[in-house]
Amino acid sequence: MNLKKNILYSVCLVIVFTTLIKFGLQAPRQSKAEIDAFWTNKAHLSKKYDILTIGDSRIYRGVNTKAFPASQTAYNLGLSSGGFSEEYIDYALNSLNNNGTIYLGITPHSITKEALRNIHFNQFREVEEFEVFKRRYIEPFLSFFSPYKVNKLKLAGHSVNTNQYYHNDGWVESFESSADTNRAVRLYTKTYSKYQVTDDDIINFKKALKQLKDSNAKLIAFAPPISKSLANLEDSISGITRKELKTIVINNGIDWFDIPENKFKSYDGSHLNSENANAFSDHLVKESYK
Repeated sequence: MNLKKNILYSVCLVIVFTTLIKFGLQAPRQSKAEIDAFWTNKAHLSKKYDILTIGDSRIYRGVNTKAFPASQTAYNLGLSSGGFSEEYIDYALNSLNNNGTIYLGITPHSITKEALRNIHFNQFREVEEFEVFKRRYIEPFLSFFSPYKVNKLKLAGHSVNTNQYYHNDGWVESFESSADTNRAVRLYTKTYSKYQVTDDDIINFKKALKQLKDSNAKLIAFAPPISKSLANLEDSISGITRKELKTIVINNGIDWFDIPENKFKSYDGSHLNSENANAFSDHLVKESYK
């Protein structure tokens, strides 16, 4: 009898101790299950929003939707290497409330055939219903019991060595402190040697704009802030300049907002860290609500 009591007592102690450790210590980053749940939720939205931001990684890292008025619901629908495909636009429009607003962050790469494939988005979009449920609810719960690496743990409330945080509103907050603005230049030099904007891409882009214009959504377009060196590179080798993109958008009846150059600093030439993303988001909302 005493043996059973001792075993039960020990088990209870282990459970209590494990729970205290989990809540008293903070993991260095979100688990893979939590990140998968983030992208799965983004690909399977269960409600509609008053405001959506759409585009590629410059959008999902660069726009904090909490900058929009609290009276309106907002979600960052930016994708990794995302393109303005018919399916993506349909999904966005179906996720928008009547008379809602869509902010389009337009980049040269986002209108290329490669971007229109939306590979990253589709790998989360094209899954079975049970898999969606599992990724959303079961796996993140089970990740609570996954082991921590002791050398990477810190007390809760203290700073943690993490590069990004995935928010429920679709924003990925980046905490990059080192600034290597040539990192994106090197990457896009390779990218545009493979995928340049063609005449067919421009035709498809105009169709995408018409698809958006034919809806009852309010549309606001802009080029997300990047470094001067990357802007010059894209203008020279992407197959289209930012000025040409702006002209196409305006000629299709969509409002365009110019973003001040060099006001918002990127950590790699292409993406904004937390501080600059918040500043840019505040600027975007302030200017578009005038």
